[in-house]
Amino acid sequence: MRGYLKADRWPVIDCVYFLKFFMEEIMTLEEVAKYLKMQPQTIYTWAQTGKIPAAKIGKEWRFRKDIIDEWFKQHFDEKFRTLIKQVEQKNKGDKT
Repeated sequence: MRGYLKADRWPVIDCVYFLKFFMEEIMTLEEVAKYLKMQPQTIYTWAQTGKIPAAKIGKEWRFRKDIIDEWFKQHFDEKFRTLIKQVEQKNKGDKT
């Protein structure tokens, strides 16, 4: 088959990259809307206009949770950055 690559012929590094990429949590538009407590239509509009990081696969939008989390953090006002860092440090300390 043209364009088909057998898994037994993949270089090891490509398999590792493939597994790492797909082990990240992929979310649907509806899941992102629920996660952010917003309307799905808002998320759809933002994805269409590039206001939220998303990938369109066929007719469907998909989102990586880790990227949505970082995007969300960037939307806090600058005056709250110190508070956010303090909370993140506290959370790191609680996990160890």
